Amino acid sequence: MAYLGSEHVLWGLLYGEIFLNIEHDTTGDDELKTRLFTGYKTMFDNFANGIPDRNNTGTFENAVLRVYSSLTPVISDGITTDNLTMVRARFFMDWFSGYAKKYPYSLFSYQDNLIRSGHFDIYDQWLFGKAEGLPQYEAWNNFHEGDIDRFLKWRSTAKLQPVTADFYNSRDIKGIFNKRKPQH
Repeated sequence: MAYLGSEHVLWGLLYGEIFLNIEHDTTGDDELKTRLFTGYKTMFDNFANGIPDRNNTGTFENAVLRVYSSLTPVISDGITTDNLTMVRARFFMDWFSGYAKKYPYSLFSYQDNLIRSGHFDIYDQWLFGKAEGLPQYEAWNNFHEGDIDRFLKWRSTAKLQPVTADFYNSRDIKGIFNKRKPQH
C-alpha cells in the first residue's frame, strides 16, 4: 500500500498483485484491488505527463516501465478493466520476447499461464472489475455466468509460486514513508 501511494507505484502494482495471489480472500482484498486499479491510472498518467522513470537504466524496473510506456496508445480512451486486460496481455507478449530471459519474474510467468489457459480476462475481471465499478462488474458477471467460479476453482490448483530470484527492487524507499516523526 505504501508503494502505491508513492513515486514507486510500479512496485506497489507488482507486490499488491503478488499478495492477492498468495493471500486468498482476505478482508482487505477489495481495497487493495481498488488501489491497484488506481495505481495503473497513476502509472499511465505519469507517462502522459512526461514524469521520468527515475533513470534506472538497465534495471528490471526500467524495463517494465519502458514496455508499459510504449503501450500507452492501448489505453488512450482511459483506464478500464477491458483496456487493462488488453494492455497487460500486450505487455506480456513484449516482455517475453524482449526481457524475460534477462529478468525472469514468477508473477509474469503466472500471468502468461493465465493467458495460455484462457483465464486471463476472467482474472482481470476478478482483479479490477469491482474497482472499476460494481454495476459494470455485475453486468459482466451476468453475461459470463459462472466464469469467476470456474476461475477460482482453477486458481486453487494453479497457484503463483514466487521465488527468491524474483528480487529486483533496489530497496530505494525514499518518498514512501512520511519523514516526520509521530507526535506523542
